[in-house]
Amino acid sequence: MTNFRRRIPASQPRRYDYGRQPYVTDLSSDTIRNFNFRTAIWTGGNLQMTLMSINANQDVGLELHSDVDQFFYVVNGVALALMGGTRDNLNFRSTASAGYGIFIPAGTWHNIVNVGDRPLKMFTVYAPPEHPMGTVETVNPSYPPSTPSPPRPPVPPRPPVIVVPQTPLQPSRPVRPPSGGIPQTPMRPARPVRTLTEDESVE
Repeated sequence: MTNFRRRIPASQPRRYDYGRQPYVTDLSSDTIRNFNFRTAIWTGGNLQMTLMSINANQDVGLELHSDVDQFFYVVNGVALALMGGTRDNLNFRSTASAGYGIFIPAGTWHNIVNVGDRPLKMFTVYAPPEHPMGTVETVNPSYPPSTPSPPRPPVPPRPPVIVVPQTPLQPSRPVRPPSGGIPQTPMRPARPVRTLTEDESVE
């Protein structure tokens, strides 16, 4: 039997759509490893599977699929599901954490909000497909990439080191004894000792 399971290295995000062919994969692992806002991994004639990653304090965006049923499955994080008959009346509200599913009927206004403090990891099923086969959106179109940090100010150069020449030390003067002290008499050098010869020996 042909094995249609495709293994992707853990360090490589998925960027392939295996639609219209038999395919088996670990959806939880694929979803955790996906860092794109939306990545389509299987697009068929009647169904589409995409992986989603929503940053903290962001949402999917308010939308309506007039003839598409949609299903979200939360793999990691906490989501707030909003749904309603009109865009100004999202009267259905419910939180969903890891292991929860969210079903959205066709013709329903809806939005999914990340109410956690880490990326919200989900996969979603569209029936029929909603996006072109192989769709990859690295960032949410509703949230442009953050403005890069301003460049750091240049570091001022260090001031030059000034070497001050040092004055050589003067030899110290002899210390005079204090008043009333005993003056020190310098010692005379010792006389050399002469060795006597045999003729000069003392009897």
